[in-house]
Amino acid sequence: MCNCSEPSDIQDYMFDSGYLYNDTAGCNIWEDQWTGIVVSGAKIGAVLGTLLACFLLDVGRRTSVGATCGFFIVGPLVMSFSNGVTGLFFGRVILGIGVGLSAVAAPQFMSEMSPPSVRGRVVMLYQVFLGLGMCVIWWCGGVVLFVAFAMHIALWCMYPVGC
Repeated sequence: MCNCSEPSDIQDYMFDSGYLYNDTAGCNIWEDQWTGIVVSGAKIGAVLGTLLACFLLDVGRRTSVGATCGFFIVGPLVMSFSNGVTGLFFGRVILGIGVGLSAVAAPQFMSEMSPPSVRGRVVMLYQVFLGLGMCVIWWCGGVVLFVAFAMHIALWCMYPVGC
């Protein structure tokens, strides 16, 4: 049984534009049952990727960094060609393995390739730009949501003028 409150204006906009698929009661069935499972696939894969890094880094640093590219290619392909939740989940697990592996392999490769005089700064900049990238994406998401909501309000204002 779905117990949902009255949908907000942005939820109405997202439903009308096709971003949300819900039943007649206004409850998002996809989100209620499967979103957590699919999203957790990347986290599970990241844990597996960091464990895989322990073994793969012994083979070679350059090989490990190259292997992350394979996971970053195969994971989205699996998600693109999946026709169900299982495919999305396993695609996210594969992508998460690449994320976990790159979180270990890339800084280690950079620290070994950089000269000792700048080694600490190079690895520190990796972490700083990782954090800055997350902030920029968070701000961009807010701007996109604001613009989408503003366009929805603008469409509401145009209806009375057209009548």
